[in-house]
Amino acid sequence: RTDGRRDHCFETPFAMKFSSDRSSPSPVSAPDDDAPARHGDVETLRRLTREAFGEITAIRDRVRSVERSLATERASRASERVRVDTRAGRCWGVGHAGAVAATRPGLDCATTVEAPFPGGDSMTARFSTTTTAAVDDSPTTPYERVAEVSGPDLALALQPQLLAPTVTLEKLMYRKRVGRDGWIRLAPIGGEGQDAAATLNPFSPGRGVALTNLAAVGSPTLAECRGTALCASYDFADALFGVSGGIFSGEEPWEDAGYEPRRLAQVTARPGTRAAMSLAVAEGPRRGARGVSMGAAGLFAVGERTLLSTWASTAKLFGPYADDGDKLAGGWGLAATAPPKDVARSSAGTARDAVRGWGWGVVVGKEPGELAPTQFEAFARIGDERGGGINERTLCPGIVVTRDAVGRWDVAAACRVEIKFS
Repeated sequence: RTDGRRDHCFETPFAMKFSSDRSSPSPVSAPDDDAPARHGDVETLRRLTREAFGEITAIRDRVRSVERSLATERASRASERVRVDTRAGRCWGVGHAGAVAATRPGLDCATTVEAPFPGGDSMTARFSTTTTAAVDDSPTTPYERVAEVSGPDLALALQPQLLAPTVTLEKLMYRKRVGRDGWIRLAPIGGEGQDAAATLNPFSPGRGVALTNLAAVGSPTLAECRGTALCASYDFADALFGVSGGIFSGEEPWEDAGYEPRRLAQVTARPGTRAAMSLAVAEGPRRGARGVSMGAAGLFAVGERTLLSTWASTAKLFGPYADDGDKLAGGWGLAATAPPKDVARSSAGTARDAVRGWGWGVVVGKEPGELAPTQFEAFARIGDERGGGINERTLCPGIVVTRDAVGRWDVAAACRVEIKFS
C-alpha cells in the first residue's frame, strides 16, 4: 500500500538508526523532547560538583593519608623484629714477611644485633671475637719449653700454645630518626667515623671482602674518629647532597691529661644514582699535637656490577709543631671490585653460569705514614649473592705485593674465607 502515514511509521525506527550510524545528518530524524530535561540535569550535577569540590578534595586527601599510614604501619610491623647478623672470616698468607704482615691474619668474627623500634629508630650492638698471636718473653718453641720443665709437665709443654678467643662488646649505638631525611646517632661504646658520615667504601667490613687493611679501612680521616660519639646527618633535595658530623671522645692520649674530643664534618654529593663524592674535615689531637685531617672520597658504578672507589687524605699540625710535618699522616687508595653473581638466578650448567659465580677485586694504595709501604692486591671473589646481595659464603684467593720506603719488594699469596649468615 502507498499510505504515506503508514510508510512514515514503518520507516522511522530504521531511518533513525541509519542516521545515527552515519557522520552526515539524515533527512529522517525524530524530535528529542527530553533534551531540555537532560540538559537541566547535567547543569545541576555540574553545580553540585562545584559546590562540593572542597569537601571532595578534603575526603580524597584524608583517604590518601590513611592509606599511607596503613602502609607505614604494616612496614613497621614487618620490620619490628630483632635482626642478628654474624660474619666470620680468616686470612692466610704465605710469602715474604712484609707482604704477609699487610694481610689480615687471625680469626675475625663479629655478631651484630639490631633491634628496630617504631618510627625508624633502632638499637645496635656488635660483639667481636678476635685471636692474635701472643707476644711475650716466655719460651715459644717446643724445645725451649722442654728445657724449662720436666716430669709430668713434659707432655703439656710439648703441646702447642693456643690462644683462646676473647669476646668483647665492640659497639653499642642508638639511632634516632629526625624528620624524613635526618638521623641522630649516640654511641656510648665503639663510635666510628662511619656512624657520622658515609665511607663510600665497598670493602668496609660487613659490606665487602678484601685481603688487607688498606681496603677495609678506607679513608684515614674517618677511620681515626673513634670512641664515644654523638653524630648527626641530614640529606637535602632527595638525597642529592647531605651534611653530617660528629664528636668523638678519641682514643689518643692528649698531653697526659686523658683524651680530648675529635670533631668531624663531611659534605656528601650524589649526582645521580651511580656516583657519590664526599669531602671530610676532622679536627683534634694527632700524634701528641693538635692538627686537622682532610680527606676526599668517591664511589662510582661502572657497568652492571663493577664499583670503583678512591680516597685520599692529608693532615696539618698546629701550634709549636706547625713547622713539622706529620710523618704519620696522609694515605690514598684506588680500588675496583665486582661481587660474584648468584648462579641460581640463571640456568645452571653452562660456562657462562660458571663465570657468573666469580667476582674480582683490585686495590692499590698506601696507608698513612712516610714509612708505610705502597701496597697492591688482586684477588678473585668466589661466592654468591643470596640474602639480598650480601655474600653469604666468599672465598678470596689472591696475591699481595708491597714496596717499602727503601724500594724493597715483598710478595705473598693470600686467601681469605668469609661466611655471613643472619
